[in-house]
Amino acid sequence: GLKKNIFNISHKGLIAFESIGAMIYLCLGLVGLGLSGYYLYNVGANIYPALGIGSTLQSAFAFPDPTNAGIIPYLNIGIALKVLSGFCTIITILSGAEKHD
Repeated sequence: GLKKNIFNISHKGLIAFESIGAMIYLCLGLVGLGLSGYYLYNVGANIYPALGIGSTLQSAFAFPDPTNAGIIPYLNIGIALKVLSGFCTIITILSGAEKHD
């Protein structure tokens, strides 16, 4: 293995990445809650005519392709940041551990 870590990320940096991932997840969930009433609702779906929302707001969130994933890729990015920083934190803690008799 390597004697020295080639990535110099501090524990505070890992905590920041984990917090950013959690905030992405939370904010996207609140967007779905605000627009549809359901937490983490995929705002790419066509719910606007059923809600009686005007065409101006419909065009702001209109996806040209009906098979578009909407907010799901952004949720995956947020979850990936959170999980990756958690794994890195565990590896950092375990790499500094010593065996005690």
